[in-house]
Amino acid sequence: MKCYEELKYRGLIKDETPGLEELLTKDKTTFYFGVDCTAKSLTVGNLVVITISNILTKHGHECIVVIGDKTSLIGDPSGKNVERPILDVDDVNKNVISITQQIKKLLPKSKVIGNSVNPYTEDTSDFMKEVGKHLTMGEMLNRTSVKSRLETGISYTEFSYMAFQAADYLNLSELYNCNLQIGGSDQWGNITLGMDLIRKKQGVETHGMTCPLLTDHKGNKFGKSEGNAIFLDKDCFSFFQFWMNIPDSDIIDLFKVFYPESPEETESFITAYSDNLSEIRRTLASVMTEEIFDTDKMIISENLTDMLFKGMPLDLISSDSEKDYEICCDSKFRNYKKGVTIKTLMVDLLDISFSESIKLIENNAIKVNDTVFNDPYEPLDDCNWSDNGYIVLSKGKKDRYLIKLTE
Repeated sequence: MKCYEELKYRGLIKDETPGLEELLTKDKTTFYFGVDCTAKSLTVGNLVVITISNILTKHGHECIVVIGDKTSLIGDPSGKNVERPILDVDDVNKNVISITQQIKKLLPKSKVIGNSVNPYTEDTSDFMKEVGKHLTMGEMLNRTSVKSRLETGISYTEFSYMAFQAADYLNLSELYNCNLQIGGSDQWGNITLGMDLIRKKQGVETHGMTCPLLTDHKGNKFGKSEGNAIFLDKDCFSFFQFWMNIPDSDIIDLFKVFYPESPEETESFITAYSDNLSEIRRTLASVMTEEIFDTDKMIISENLTDMLFKGMPLDLISSDSEKDYEICCDSKFRNYKKGVTIKTLMVDLLDISFSESIKLIENNAIKVNDTVFNDPYEPLDDCNWSDNGYIVLSKGKKDRYLIKLTE
């Protein structure tokens, strides 16, 4: 299957410029995408563009990743309802180091550069003269990322972000003959502005392509600003659970996006398990966790899932593997001394009031190792845990914690 056809099959094209299919049929195209370093790790939301990049690279195209060591100090307003906080230079530099390492692992064939090294943005007066004079207020105000913020307010700092991104595309076009920028659908306005700038400065036609955003069940983008980000630097269990909790209505589409085998093999797998979405979901969770973390962490995540949700014996956590399990379950693991009450656990874990915790317990919503606890003051002493001191505390069907009870 050809490159463009594969992207279409996997549902990875949302917006595209005319002639994109022809461009991707050529022997080699240089494309790029940018990553801002507003946190120390990439998130699950970045994986769509990374998947596209791997497909393009597989088909012979060359990838450039621009690390936003300069633009991270400004903040992209795209898809945001409020102003981003201004980050400290030292924090951004630390983020740049860790994210660059992640990119090199996930896209080993890519060229990784920072956008602080750009002759168009090094000097403010040169930037205004060489870039700013080619961008009209009308076209910038018409971008969705700006229009959506005019009522609530947008600072000149964030307003200028799209001009810096356009300058990145211009610089890459001149240096590397880069003629395609890709990104999430919230980047379409920024991408086309860069194309306009290149046309005016160079008289060259370039291309752009966006992909659908990865969103939660409410339609909110998975990201740092939204507070629902799943980071790729730790807690592989939460990452595994992200895929395990994909709704039935979305799992086939996301399997097509992320399953690493060929489109033909992907379709064959979907057909074989069309009446068993749980198997498709579990396979995707395992494949993605192994790819982003490693095989050992994937196996631990599978085991933890079975311990927390399927009743597999907790004694599988041996003294030798104990630390590995704790690290992999960072967001869902706690240490407590024996004798702690259920009420105290609920207040601590769920950040709720005593009265709220008591109400949950009295309504039989709390279980320890699948045993209902309805006495808020009952201590966890020598019952209901495994020989190695671990218990599973659950609220409802999905909210579960691994607890280590110590002397």
